[in-house]
Amino acid sequence: MKLHELVEAIMDSVTEAQQRIEQQNIQNLLQYFDHDSSDDSLTPKSIELKFPGTSVDHHGDTVMENGCVKVEHQTVQVPLLSLLQVNPIKIKDMSVQFELGLGEVETLTPDSEGGRGPDPLSNLLNRDCRRKVMNTELNPRSVFGRNKDRNAEVTITFESGELPEGYLKINSQLMKLF
Repeated sequence: MKLHELVEAIMDSVTEAQQRIEQQNIQNLLQYFDHDSSDDSLTPKSIELKFPGTSVDHHGDTVMENGCVKVEHQTVQVPLLSLLQVNPIKIKDMSVQFELGLGEVETLTPDSEGGRGPDPLSNLLNRDCRRKVMNTELNPRSVFGRNKDRNAEVTITFESGELPEGYLKINSQLMKLF
């Protein structure tokens, strides 16, 4: 395996992991909405809450009953999204460590890489089209001739991402409703 192929494979894996995290964040957000397939719209799921309040007459004066303020309950539909903390996550940092056996350095020409021919940009910039690649061995031999296990130490750090501007605007609009 060539070193650049190994690095590309690791980068592709990290990219795929981040895409899966983003998909999961969207799924988490969508659970707070009902989908109406007739017009392909989303309606916020809500719960009904009753808040105690004072009863007022048509003049805006507080209504008294038996010497006490008359209490009425006001019913409010509260969107679930406005009550819960939604924390999207993202990959903050990743490090990979492994032992690698270094092999020969090869000089590749555009023709030796699958017949693609010279890179037009390299020709335009008058660059050398040849490139050097290092062959690697992921399973290097120990000093006693036995194979070592293929071990890698991978550390991935996640962090809570900032809430997207769109989410903040939706939540702000929902909060104005009650």
